[in-house]
Amino acid sequence: TKVVSLYLQYEGSKVDLIFDEKSIYEPNHRDKNRNEKSFAILERRTNYFNFGIGADYLVYSKKNDAIPLNASFGSFNFPSLRLEYNRALNSRWSGNADLFYGPGKSSSGNQVQVESGNFSWIIANLQASYTRPNWKTSFSGNGQLLYGAEFGLHYDSIPFMKSVSTADTTQTMEAASIVNASLGGYATFLTSRQWEYDLNLHYLYPVSASGFQLKSTMTFNGSIGALYKPERSKWAYGLYWYGEMISAKVTENDAYTQTSVDSKTGLLYSNIEFRTFYRF
Repeated sequence: TKVVSLYLQYEGSKVDLIFDEKSIYEPNHRDKNRNEKSFAILERRTNYFNFGIGADYLVYSKKNDAIPLNASFGSFNFPSLRLEYNRALNSRWSGNADLFYGPGKSSSGNQVQVESGNFSWIIANLQASYTRPNWKTSFSGNGQLLYGAEFGLHYDSIPFMKSVSTADTTQTMEAASIVNASLGGYATFLTSRQWEYDLNLHYLYPVSASGFQLKSTMTFNGSIGALYKPERSKWAYGLYWYGEMISAKVTENDAYTQTSVDSKTGLLYSNIEFRTFYRF
């Protein structure tokens, strides 16, 4: 921006008319938006693709007093894969689609025989995020905390240890599907233009299930992670932990004896992954 000044200069009986031209810099609106976009990615107001690869650990337990059965196992596996797409609709709303695959394997114990022990955990998310410009807290040293609400649908295809018969403890690993309504929120702590930290937590309410008769469940999921964004780059890199906890009461039907029994199933799933973001 150029500024022109006009003024009169007196020197004795002589009067001079002086022109002075200076250039000053004023950041325009486009520069401001670009800086804000490069400063915040995880608080959902940025368009991005995300690819993740990692390793997972599952703790599985099942209790059935009628058989009787009290079984548990742990499973560590690699690799898990994630693909995510986020679209900013405006300054308040954004949409997110997420697909995740995690492998697993169970083994037989001294008291429980498990058939078909290989399994996979598949997750699909469709989610909307909402925030407002004043939903933030500023700290000294340019730190800023941004937060918002999230809701949508969460699909789980989980391993389920099913009794072959209510007459013995033999189990088979099968896939069971649960469609949940998801409600929760997120918080993003921005410490600089290069670093930010993300936290989210959701409660999952079951809408439908297949593979077993679901009587009741308590399910939560969430993640925490750190992200590094190089200067003048559309790429960003992060390390994240994702967890999901399922505690369910289910009814199993025995086709041979024409009876049904209730069992308690618990799953605690943990995943550590490296994520790569591309912003556009």
